Amino acid sequence: MTESKRTIEGLTPRPRRQMDASSLTTKKVRPASPLQDQGPIAVEPAGAPKALIATNATISSNTTKSGETAPKEQISVYIPRELRSRARAAFQATSFVEDDEGWSHMIEKALLAEVIRRENTHNGGNQYAGKDRKLRPGRTLKS
Repeated sequence: MTESKRTIEGLTPRPRRQMDASSLTTKKVRPASPLQDQGPIAVEPAGAPKALIATNATISSNTTKSGETAPKEQISVYIPRELRSRARAAFQATSFVEDDEGWSHMIEKALLAEVIRRENTHNGGNQYAGKDRKLRPGRTLKS
């Protein structure tokens, strides 16, 4: 097979993986979601002091007790255009190596990492009791 010389300006080529014969004979089964219980994870937000970095947080399963996938809900947020563009560029450049299922999956992982960081920082690593009531609209006024 000949190597393609075509390139897209601004994108770096993905690293080529060497395939061996074992990958052709066994089917690799991917877990339903990387957000299922997989034991301890390390969460290291950029710029966070070492004392605040969560190291033993566990991710709760996104499956119900009956084994079905938990339903997902759509949310709307307003973020600066520059942050959105930066996040989309990061997603497009790394989604393959980070094994993202899609844009929503990347946002879900980012939101979960921030929730875990806040629980570890402010609540001793325990989850806050979930309340499904509406949040106050608008931004918080600071004095």
